[in-house]
Amino acid sequence: MRLRIALPFAVLALITASSAFAGDEHPEGRDRDERSVTDGNSKGGKGFAYGEFRLFPLADLRLRGELRYVAGEPGGSTTPVGGVLARTRVGVEVRRGDTVRAVLSVQDARVLGGAPSGLMSTPTSPYATAPFEAFIEVKERRTGAFLPAATAEYETDGAFLRVGRQRLVVANGLLVGANDWSPTGRSLDAVRGEIPWGRLRFGAFAALTSAPGTFGLGVDAASGTRASNLEGVTVRWAPTELFRVEAFGLLSKTYARVGSSGGDAQLVTAGARLHGEKSGFQWQLMGAYQGGTRTYTASEADVGAYAFYASAQKRVSELRLNPTFRVGGAWASGNRAGSYRVGAFDPVLPDVQTFGLLDAAALTNLVAAHGAVTVEPGVPTRLSLRYQFAAPERKYGGETDAYLTPATTVSRVFASRHEVDLTFAYTPVRDLELVAGYGILAGVARDRASGATSGFSMKDPAQLAFLSARFLLH
Repeated sequence: MRLRIALPFAVLALITASSAFAGDEHPEGRDRDERSVTDGNSKGGKGFAYGEFRLFPLADLRLRGELRYVAGEPGGSTTPVGGVLARTRVGVEVRRGDTVRAVLSVQDARVLGGAPSGLMSTPTSPYATAPFEAFIEVKERRTGAFLPAATAEYETDGAFLRVGRQRLVVANGLLVGANDWSPTGRSLDAVRGEIPWGRLRFGAFAALTSAPGTFGLGVDAASGTRASNLEGVTVRWAPTELFRVEAFGLLSKTYARVGSSGGDAQLVTAGARLHGEKSGFQWQLMGAYQGGTRTYTASEADVGAYAFYASAQKRVSELRLNPTFRVGGAWASGNRAGSYRVGAFDPVLPDVQTFGLLDAAALTNLVAAHGAVTVEPGVPTRLSLRYQFAAPERKYGGETDAYLTPATTVSRVFASRHEVDLTFAYTPVRDLELVAGYGILAGVARDRASGATSGFSMKDPAQLAFLSARFLLH
């Protein structure tokens, strides 16, 4: 079959604004599409005075057109899938002095013109109108600057406590992320706080990762579910710009539906992320070990898994077009054949788009490597080309996509894959960002039953084309 996608289709956004926004680039060089409607207010803005309070209107508007063709993927559809994903976040931030603030934002996410099957590969509903962020934060008066809603960096030296629906990030989104590429993003009902001690920052949080039953945290007789939850502690140390440490420990609990074949899981994940940046050079190294138990039907199995991720990039401003060169790789354990011990690493609640635009891999049962180059033809433009290789760490170690959907219902799974992604970002004004992208993926497929492998032709690869417009008011 010939290529089904030649050009992404256009999505036009006509928006006016009065305030500025600065787009942050992900340390991996991916477009950091993880800004909250509250992030911008930490960078300034006068707002509106109302007595002893100050109000800041918030808006985050995104429109993205997608066209997918996934016949080249094992179990993929032979029919191209297209649609327009619209997401609107509006709200208000209220501050009282430099120590107290409250944030309320409402999100509406939907597919315009219907929901074609296969477009919304996300665990959250494609049609959702609900509070996105709703929290109260109290901080120690030291710097007078609030911590951005989705980050925990070192520009704030005071203690803080935040209670309510909020976004959490651990290990730069590799283990817990805001997942803003997905139509609905990710925010959790949580309690989170940090306190400084010398050059260290100690943090802790507790969050619900799924809704509880009707009558609280116990079993709900109607739905047969219990609330899944995530707790964590972090220790941050930043002696220099080039060397920073984030140590973490996570306890995640998930509960199966009553009567299902799957079971409960209680996992403990401990590790550290080393990272830094200076003079256009950025690097990171993350390692984690995971233990605990996972139940299948009536049997309980111990868990022993691990994962590593590394990357480095350098911006060479002395060369024309200011190129940035980037390399990286990952290694995550998979299940061992014939073992009663669960060996597949569970990445908990990660960001997608870490291993390519098509989201065909996650940090579990994975060996991966990538290389990329980004150039800047002009001040408001950025062009990136990336190559991604991925293969399973174990032949029958368990396969999932980036949304952690297991490939248990298809007869063929990937033995190895190659992906090439091209993205172009343009910021005509500081309030508005336009991004276009195209990804193509091909590789070797393996029959789940026989283990036989076969390549699929570059004449019939999996493909994704998109065009998005995003506007932030803060």
